[in-house]
Amino acid sequence: MPFMDSFISGYMVTIPYDINVKNNNGSVEIRHEDGTDYNSAIRYIEDSNLVPYNHHAVEFAWDICASIKIPYGASILFTHPFNRHDLPFTTLSAIIDGEFTLIPHGAFPFYIKNGFEGTIKAGTPIAQIIPFTNDSWKAEIESGLSENVKKNRKFMPKDWYKKSAWKRKSYN
Repeated sequence: MPFMDSFISGYMVTIPYDINVKNNNGSVEIRHEDGTDYNSAIRYIEDSNLVPYNHHAVEFAWDICASIKIPYGASILFTHPFNRHDLPFTTLSAIIDGEFTLIPHGAFPFYIKNGFEGTIKAGTPIAQIIPFTNDSWKAEIESGLSENVKKNRKFMPKDWYKKSAWKRKSYN
């Protein structure tokens, strides 16, 4: 259940149109389906430590064609779609606090994987938005937890988590 929850939690942002990715002598070009320039290259990143592994060193930005309003007292985690390692790009993660409206153009950075050339189809998930409240949290250290789990694990049925701890999420 925890793995499945990662796919269905929050809101999925999809790209509303096809974009074509072409490798032009080692540099990446992105164009809209009609051939016009995507105009989303932000900058060339010289420090390779800031670029996701096995990606081109050019940072682009998604144009999501929608604004997102975050209410007071809430934040969102804007991130690459969870467990979607098959996608030919990586969207960077950010936490954005409430009482703020995100603009739809050029605010969401991503990188294209090395070696990818082709079309990213309309409807492809490009980001996942997970809302959360800004309640305070205090971590506590408690000794003996590992031993307790080991001792009780043999008495837990296989689907214990799903039946006893898991809660269905709602993002209406």
